[in-house]
Amino acid sequence: MPPEGMAVTKSVLPEHPQKLLPAGDVIPVLLGFRNEGSEPVNVSAIMGSLNHAGDFRVYYQNFSMQPLGITVPAGAELTMEYLFRPDPALPPMEFRIAITAFYSNVKGNEWYSSTFFNETIEIVEAEKFFDTEVLFMYATIICLMALAVFGLVRWAASLSIFKKAVTTKKAKAASTTTADDDWLKGTPASKVIKGRKTEKKTD
Repeated sequence: MPPEGMAVTKSVLPEHPQKLLPAGDVIPVLLGFRNEGSEPVNVSAIMGSLNHAGDFRVYYQNFSMQPLGITVPAGAELTMEYLFRPDPALPPMEFRIAITAFYSNVKGNEWYSSTFFNETIEIVEAEKFFDTEVLFMYATIICLMALAVFGLVRWAASLSIFKKAVTTKKAKAASTTTADDDWLKGTPASKVIKGRKTEKKTD
């Protein structure tokens, strides 16, 4: 690690001031960089790591190096952003995050570093917009209700068709009997048939 130079640095977690970082989310951290040296410096890159909260020698994750190449004149101050993403598989617990800026003089023959963020944070579970288990349960209930409604409609339709068929059959039989008797009108046989119908009605 290069030595500390003449820069004064500070940091802010703009979206997570309480230092509760959701696992799997992209987290921005702002670096305030002030060059207090007598010549310009070139901020070349920023990178960080996730370590054990109680033992910094234990590494859990290295965050990607972000190249910058920003020149900061002597006495000037600039704000830069670094993005890192805690692994989604990390358990909810405390860790320590260290993020370092690397810079050099304009000739590039003298290198320095400044660890501008070195704090304990807490990894928390990311918020879920949809709970898959609950969504599956609702989908199953809706499917069962749809099947029940479909079954009732089929059953009601079958009853309606059956009643219609019986009614049609009776009407057709009555129509056929009447038509069969029409040709006998005015003959002695029509009186016999009429008498039979009267007997049936009496019974």
